[in-house]
Amino acid sequence: MLKKYIPFLFLTTLFFSACTDTSSLDEIGPVVRLGTPPNITAGPNNLVFEEVNEANTLTPITWSAADFGFSAATTYDVQIDVAGNNFSKPLSLGQTNGLALENLTVFSLNNLLFAQGFPELTPLDFEYRIVATISDEIDALISPTKPLNVTLYEVIIIYPKLHLPGDYQEWDPATEVNVIFSLLSNKKYEGFNYFGIDDAIFKFTDGPSWDVNWGDEEPDGTLDPQGIGNDIPIGGAAGVYFLKCNINSLAYSIEPATMSAFGAATGNEDIGFDYDAENNQLTSTTDLAAGSLQFRANAGEGLILGDNDTNGKLQIDGANISVGAAGNYTINLKILNEAEYKYELIKN
Repeated sequence: MLKKYIPFLFLTTLFFSACTDTSSLDEIGPVVRLGTPPNITAGPNNLVFEEVNEANTLTPITWSAADFGFSAATTYDVQIDVAGNNFSKPLSLGQTNGLALENLTVFSLNNLLFAQGFPELTPLDFEYRIVATISDEIDALISPTKPLNVTLYEVIIIYPKLHLPGDYQEWDPATEVNVIFSLLSNKKYEGFNYFGIDDAIFKFTDGPSWDVNWGDEEPDGTLDPQGIGNDIPIGGAAGVYFLKCNINSLAYSIEPATMSAFGAATGNEDIGFDYDAENNQLTSTTDLAAGSLQFRANAGEGLILGDNDTNGKLQIDGANISVGAAGNYTINLKILNEAEYKYELIKN
């Protein structure tokens, strides 16, 4: 059985007989024995969601208390992952110091799973578990898993976004074409934007108005609250740029991102894109060989987009995209001002 030790300050004098050796006890303190993990006592096992019931509360998930061998405040994290995935990518349904997760609604769980790319109207096998912790220094106690089958309904996910008004678009914060998104709703935003003029300047606004906005006086990569004369320069030629903005820390970055297709299907040459203003996308018509490709910025390895699920959606550092047959193709790269990056590979 694993043992760990926590320093402990004795406030009273301990008396032992002369024959007792207390030196080792003074050195190591009390023994923490990792004992009994929590055990799920109740919870759902089959859920078929419908939008009409989105406000309904799910059956509470309850569990027995974890026993670490001594009294301490315990935090319980209810985690879910794809069945058989060994919780390599767990999602948290919620944390509590109690022995139940209540008030989990149809909408919140459906939205959480749908936002991860799981399909609607398809029974999906998951597992959930309880992870008990008392300290970063003590190993967690983890419950046995419980199966959960879920069928989702389709939702339109509205992600928080920052607007990017500037001189390149007549300083209009209401323009939905120039925005970046926070996919985790954690005030960390990122995305691609096309600046149509050289040495453009802009600001970040919270919503389609000037009510709350940020610039950068120096500029030094740290945002300053709204004011006059603190416009942010892109510092380069017209084109596509990749932006990150963390409103929690007020740190931001803006980097040129000249996109190309590259891989065996392109003959290992970078195939560039033109900007399609009408559809606010990047497009290219080119000959491709059978093989694979990815999309990358600045003909380098710093920013690569691929498709992990072969579903037309792109992820940073995603997997290679397969080109099944040689031919002439139109490639549409839909990454500008999109919460989820997408592409089309159309054989002409």
